[in-house]
Amino acid sequence: MFQQRRAEAATVRITDPAAITVLASPVRQELFDTLEALGGVATIAELAEQLGRPADGLYYHVELLRRAGLLAVAPDGRSRAGRSERRYRLPVRSGRPIGLGYRPRDARNVAAVRSLVGGMLRIARRDFDRALAGDVVVDGPHRELWAARGTGWVSDAELAQINRLLSRLSQLLRRPRGAARHRLISLCFVLAPMTARPKRRRPAQRRSRPRTDAPRRRTRS
Repeated sequence: MFQQRRAEAATVRITDPAAITVLASPVRQELFDTLEALGGVATIAELAEQLGRPADGLYYHVELLRRAGLLAVAPDGRSRAGRSERRYRLPVRSGRPIGLGYRPRDARNVAAVRSLVGGMLRIARRDFDRALAGDVVVDGPHRELWAARGTGWVSDAELAQINRLLSRLSQLLRRPRGAARHRLISLCFVLAPMTARPKRRRPAQRRSRPRTDAPRRRTRS
């Protein structure tokens, strides 16, 4: 979610702190991601089926996403069991991806982005824990479970290559489901610059003065 898929100029950026805050909820993040995975248009019943949640509990979250401009009602409905159902779609229909707009000097934007990323990491931890407790492939070319963290020095060219690789990963995840694409996986990553931490100086220990005079005893007369 919210990764680069094409050129930066082609990405629609969400910068409004109110809209970003709406997406901070893990449930709404999953709804947004699932709608993307289903091709950008789906009914609440279809979203509920994919998420394994009751449909009644999703209406509130879908409505919040719609009010924030993150979802829209599709003009064509779908008939199921003899009744018409409302379909929801992503607000951008031109094929342009939706990305998160970072504004480090805007306090409201920073607070909203931090909240959203916190929810994203909670989802990743939950998905990892569930997979770890089940039957999952952990080796070989079809490995499904992997967690790692690394810190290292890179050149400008290598940093650009890292971003291209992450963009490529995002492209693979955004492809619609097909006969060969039958595995549903979750991927979460964080790329952040680091600064060298200054060395902490140990506080100087106070030296006790040597006692030169012996204590005087009082004598009673």
